[in-house]
Amino acid sequence: MGYKEYINIIHKLLSKTTAAIFIDQFEIFFSAEERENEWVLSTRFFSSRKNLPRDMREAFSNVKTLRLNSKNLYLREDEETGEIYFSKKIPSLDRYPFFRRYLTEYIDEMKDWKALLENLAI
Repeated sequence: MGYKEYINIIHKLLSKTTAAIFIDQFEIFFSAEERENEWVLSTRFFSSRKNLPRDMREAFSNVKTLRLNSKNLYLREDEETGEIYFSKKIPSLDRYPFFRRYLTEYIDEMKDWKALLENLAI
């Protein structure tokens, strides 16, 4: 992701509260949290919870968000569509190098978790 896309995302988040880009065939949504110092990155993982491992499907019957680890990674179910999203909270960033690093980490983590969950669901 280049600097121009970064500026576009910053502009959208300042004028609205959401932005989206496509990277590596994934649509990544950015949303500004109520607290001004956090953003949430989200990517649609599955069209419904039926694609998740059985234990996770059962957990989603009680909650709408499952924390995956201590690094602010979680799965959430969209209440309207039932789609499952992979999300991560990051600090809002005003410098491109830090933003690029966080985005790269997010994409790597997302791909790892998606592969793991797909293998467990088989």
